[in-house]
Amino acid sequence: MGIFVNFLFFLVGAKFLTLGIGAREISMGSIGSVFVRDANATYFNPALLSMQDMGNFMASHCNYLLDMRLESFSLSHPFGKIHTGLNFYGFFVSELEGRTGPSETFSLFGASFLNTNFSIASFLYRNLSLGLTIKNVYEKIDTFSSSSFAFDFGFVYKPEISFFEIGGVLSNFGSKLKLKSENYELPSSLRLGAGFYFKDLKFALEVFKILKENTEFHTGFEYLIKDILFLRMGYKTGYKDAYSLAGLTFGFGLKYSGFNFDYAFEPYGDFGNIHRLSFGMNFKPLKIKFPEKKKEPIIEPKPEPEKIVVKEVKPLYPFNLDSLYLKAVKEYENKNFISSYKFFMEIIYIDKTFKNSYNYFVEIKGNLLKNKIELAISEYDKNLTASNYLDAYSVIKNSYETLEKPEILGHKLKEIEEIILRKTQIKEEREFLFNALKFYTDKRYRDAINEFRKIKKNEIISDWIKKCEEKRERKIKSLERDLDFYIKNENYEKAYDAIQELENEGYISSQLMVTKTRIENKLKEKSKILYEQAINMEKNKKLVEALLLVSKSVKTYPLEESKLLESRIIENFKGNFKLYEELMIYSIKLFHQGNNEDALILWEKAENINPSDERISYVKIFRNL
Repeated sequence: MGIFVNFLFFLVGAKFLTLGIGAREISMGSIGSVFVRDANATYFNPALLSMQDMGNFMASHCNYLLDMRLESFSLSHPFGKIHTGLNFYGFFVSELEGRTGPSETFSLFGASFLNTNFSIASFLYRNLSLGLTIKNVYEKIDTFSSSSFAFDFGFVYKPEISFFEIGGVLSNFGSKLKLKSENYELPSSLRLGAGFYFKDLKFALEVFKILKENTEFHTGFEYLIKDILFLRMGYKTGYKDAYSLAGLTFGFGLKYSGFNFDYAFEPYGDFGNIHRLSFGMNFKPLKIKFPEKKKEPIIEPKPEPEKIVVKEVKPLYPFNLDSLYLKAVKEYENKNFISSYKFFMEIIYIDKTFKNSYNYFVEIKGNLLKNKIELAISEYDKNLTASNYLDAYSVIKNSYETLEKPEILGHKLKEIEEIILRKTQIKEEREFLFNALKFYTDKRYRDAINEFRKIKKNEIISDWIKKCEEKRERKIKSLERDLDFYIKNENYEKAYDAIQELENEGYISSQLMVTKTRIENKLKEKSKILYEQAINMEKNKKLVEALLLVSKSVKTYPLEESKLLESRIIENFKGNFKLYEELMIYSIKLFHQGNNEDALILWEKAENINPSDERISYVKIFRNL
C-alpha cells in the first residue's frame, strides 16, 4: 500500500499526462515525436497531424497497475492546408482507502484525472510543419478537484525524398494545479527525436526529458509484413534493475482497408504486466462547401466573353498560309523533312487545296515512313542475328503499331512470331507467351515475368525471365533517379508518373507511399484549380477553353467531378459542327504557337468526338514520327 500511495502522489501533479496513449506508440518505446500517423498525434506531437491526408479516429484502452485504467479517444481531420485534432484522455483509480488517522476506520473513494486536447497544425514552409495544442487538465481526488490550462508546441521536418524525419515537442506548459492547500506544477517535458525508414522497417530514437527530473532515451522498431502485419519493439532507459525486462516494450498491429488494431505489452515485474489495446479507422475528409453568393453576380451579368471567344477562334486562317508555304518549301529543299512536314501539315489542315501543299505533304510523309520502316528493319535484323528474339519482336511490334501497320512490317512480325514459337516449342501455352511478349514490348517487365512463369520452363524461357528481371532492376533504378530529379524541379506530374511506373514494377515501400501521398495532394490542388477555372469558362460559354482546362485537370489528377464535367462538355460538341470546327481551329492555332501539349490534349478529345476526321490522322502520324 505504501508503494501505491507513493505512486498516487506521483500522479497528483498531473503526472498522468506522461503515461502515453496508443498501443502502437507505447510498443515502440513510447516514441511520440516522429512516426505518429493517426489522431494520437494530438497527444504526442500536434505537428504530425500535417502528415495525414485522411480523417482518423482512434480509441485506446488499458488496465494499468492495480485498480487503475486509462481510456483515450482521438479524432483528426484535415481542412485544406489546416489539420485539426481532438483528444480526450482519462486516467481513473478506484477503491482507494481513506482514513482520518492511523487507527480510524477507512472509507473507499476514487480519483479521476482528465485531459482534453485541441490541436491545429499546418506546413509553415514546404516540409516543415508546426503544431499547437491547447489542453485542459482536470484532477479530482475524492471531493477535492482542480483544473488548469496548458499548451504543447511541436514541429516535424521531413524532406520530399529522404529516409528520415525529425521532430520535437514542448509539452504541458501552463498554470499550476491547486489541490486542497497544495500547488503542483504540471510535468512540463521535452521530446526530440529522429525516425529512419528502410523499405518496410522503421527505426526511431528519442530523447524524453521531464523538466527537473532525469532524462530518458527511447528507441523503437517497427517492421511491416505483407502490408498487413506490424511487429514492434521498444526500449526506454531509466528502469534499470527495477524488474525483469525493465524498459522493454513489445507489440504488434494489424491493418486492413483503412482499419487497424494494435496491441502493446509492458512488463512491470512484481507490479504485474500492462496490456494496451487500440482500435483505429481512417475516413475520407468531409467536404464543406460554402455558398458563393457574391461570386455569381460578378460572372453572370457579363455576356461579353462569348463575343471574344468567337473573335479568337472563328477566323478560318489563324496564320498566313502563303508565308507558311514558303517556309515549308525551304525546309523541304534543305532536307529538313520533319520541319517541312509540320508546316505542310498546318497548311492542309486549314486548306487541303492550297497550291500543291498536299502533294508535298504526301511525298514527305511517304519518305519519313519509309525511313522509319528501314530503321526498324535494320534494328530488327541486328537483334535477330544476335539471337535477341525478345528485342527483335519488340522493335517490329512497336513500329508496326505506330507506323500505320505497313505490310512489310506485318510480314516481319509474322516471321519473328514463327521463329519464337519454333525456338520455344510452345503449343498449348501460346496465349501466355504472346501476353508476355506484349508486356515486354510495353516495357512492363514484372507483368512479362508473371506471364512467362505460367509457361512450362525450358532453357529459353528461363533466360527470358532472367533478362526481364535484369531490365526490371535497371528500370527501377532509372525511375528512382528520375523521381528524385522531378521532385527537386517540382515537376509533380512526371514524378507521379514515375511513382506509378515503380508500382507497376512491384516496387513499393513506406517511403514511396509517403512521397506518393504528398505528390497526390499537390496534384489534387492543381487539378481542383483547373476544374474551377473550367467551370467559370463553361458558365461564360467558352466551351473550347473549358474543355481544355477540364481535360488538363483530369490528366493532372482524375478527380471525379472533373471527369463528370469533361463528359458533360464533350456532349456539347457532338453533332454541333460549328462548335467542333472552333475546337479544331483553336487546336491548330495552339500547335502553330508552339503549345503542342495543349493542342494534343484537344486533338485527343476531338478524336473521341469525330474519329473519322482526316485531320486527326495528320496529327497522329506527326506524333509517331
